[in-house]
Amino acid sequence: MNIPPSIKKTIYNLHLYLGLAAGLIIFLVCLTGALYTFRTQIENAINYKKVYIETRDQAFISLDSISSRLHQQGLHINSITNYNAKNRSIEVHYSSIEGANAGMYFIDPIREIY
Repeated sequence: MNIPPSIKKTIYNLHLYLGLAAGLIIFLVCLTGALYTFRTQIENAINYKKVYIETRDQAFISLDSISSRLHQQGLHINSITNYNAKNRSIEVHYSSIEGANAGMYFIDPIREIY
């Protein structure tokens, strides 16, 4: 069976462009998946001065003190992550009491800087 050259060229071009489009979609899915997988490390690198603090030999402030201070500002604490490392700040994930806004604070556990 002989296929005319014009049909072969059309099938070839269709195969080429559909393959390039599928490859681009697969590449974007892989790229965004990799970024999401390393999201924490990327955020820590971007916020390096907030995440890592200078080491000092002083007592940490209490988590109750942090909680009460944020509640006075009208914020509801969703989670607190304390890494128990002298060079790491405390991560506080919050939402407003009305539920309109949400975010994260990095708190210096010695100086209580927000």
